[in-house]
Amino acid sequence: TRGKRLANEAATRTLREEYFERKDGEALKHQWQEREKEGLKVILQRGRAVMMGKQVRDDGVTAMLWTTTEKLLSFEAELDCSKTGRATTGVTVGASATQANQNPQVLRLVRTIKGRIGYWSGLAGQPPVWQDAGEAPEGTLRLRIERTGAAGGAEWSFWVNGSKIGTLRADLRAQKLEAGVYGAALKDESWELAVDNVRLIEAK
Repeated sequence: TRGKRLANEAATRTLREEYFERKDGEALKHQWQEREKEGLKVILQRGRAVMMGKQVRDDGVTAMLWTTTEKLLSFEAELDCSKTGRATTGVTVGASATQANQNPQVLRLVRTIKGRIGYWSGLAGQPPVWQDAGEAPEGTLRLRIERTGAAGGAEWSFWVNGSKIGTLRADLRAQKLEAGVYGAALKDESWELAVDNVRLIEAK
């Protein structure tokens, strides 16, 4: 029954949610790490997290990330891409960069600069070669990257507005993982991305 399933999920999973329902400000707080070296700020504005500004370097990444572990099962967020212009924006899950490994494995699900849905698995420093999943739907996008099967498994699925669009393999058996929202564009492009209703699920 549904009740049993929900009880079982509560016993085996941990849920972290974020609705950004607090005062406007420069810092997101609530354990978010902000990467803001590319000319854009990440701020709280009208009950959402917003990345906004003008890009200072080609393809430099602005991001808001939660630290998690290899027990990660899924990460999802709602993205308002109406002002992203010629930026690539979406959700990312991957191993944290370390001194020993500065170019870790990542998974990304995005709206591309051409207004299409793309997904990819590769090394963080590589230019992504997007698997094309068609025209991005109009309006707010709900993007999710989800582990297929048990925690520690290497297959991941990609979801847009509740529909599965593809799967890829990525071995993310690192002690520390990062999951969050990111964007990047060419130098001098101005763009803005609003983020809301974030959910991260881990196995207990």
